[in-house]
Amino acid sequence: MGENTKIEWCDHSWSPWRGCTKVSPGCANCYAETLSKRFPVVFGQWGKGKPRVKAKNWNDPVKWNRTNKDGFTVSDPPITVFPSLCDWLDEEVPIEWLAEFLRLVHDTPNLTWLLLTKRPENWHSRLVDVRLRLAHMAIAEADNAKKHKALNAWLELWRSGDSPPSNVWVGTSVEDQTRADERIPAMLEIPATGRFLSVEPLLGQVDLNRWLLAEHGRRQIGAPPGISWVICGGESGHGARPCNVEWVRSLVRQCKSAGVATFVKQLGASPVIVPQGYDPIDGTLPRPHPLFSVTHTKGGDPDEWPEDLRVREFPQRFGKEASRATA
Repeated sequence: MGENTKIEWCDHSWSPWRGCTKVSPGCANCYAETLSKRFPVVFGQWGKGKPRVKAKNWNDPVKWNRTNKDGFTVSDPPITVFPSLCDWLDEEVPIEWLAEFLRLVHDTPNLTWLLLTKRPENWHSRLVDVRLRLAHMAIAEADNAKKHKALNAWLELWRSGDSPPSNVWVGTSVEDQTRADERIPAMLEIPATGRFLSVEPLLGQVDLNRWLLAEHGRRQIGAPPGISWVICGGESGHGARPCNVEWVRSLVRQCKSAGVATFVKQLGASPVIVPQGYDPIDGTLPRPHPLFSVTHTKGGDPDEWPEDLRVREFPQRFGKEASRATA
């Protein structure tokens, strides 16, 4: 749950708590829920009203922060951290836990936090609740009042948009066009230094053109500013649903046209090609068939992909080299 992450697009995965509730089709085969069923004491539980489990290794991000005053050299490029086993805007998490997590984010300015959510609409209400809690703590805990007030002031600058945290990138998960249409506008309402999308597990064609923003400032006509990184991938694991490679190819093309960094994580366990004009009701048309045989269980080996999909780019601000360039 820490340093040895297998997630290719971040340096560390670390979660302040574990457990969640399914909210959309992309959650159907959640790998974290599978882990929780085997080890609920460690991974929490899934479902409304089920208990979340708070992490014990809160010092790990402090160690990664590597502040100069502690005798370490600040990492260049900055270290990226992704909370992978929870949703940081989960409304069922105790507000005290969220306050503690945001304090950790505040206290680790040399890390870049990649805060991904399926609940961007919760941001304002959760932030209000945290600030109310901090105000009460400042009154009740005289010894720590200054610390609580400082964090509250930091959150107010974030809420107002006057000074979003420089070490936070906000993202949302979208698995299909419906979720993109619902979540992206809400995510764009959150003040942020950088914004990204996790388009996985990709379950259908997704058009992002009206939301994409190039890092150098060019954007699609009529699009609200904000998205400068798109991660995409097909589903893996037990019961993985097919991923049409043309859905992935479309995202790569959209991002390239807008100058947005793209990271193709995997094609999933069941990549397929769907013939043009395919109608599942009309049996006379050819049905989708496997595109090719992948030996990697998640379809995650770029050497097995069509060359134009071997794209693993990072935003310029991360200072990381792309492992593959668009052909």
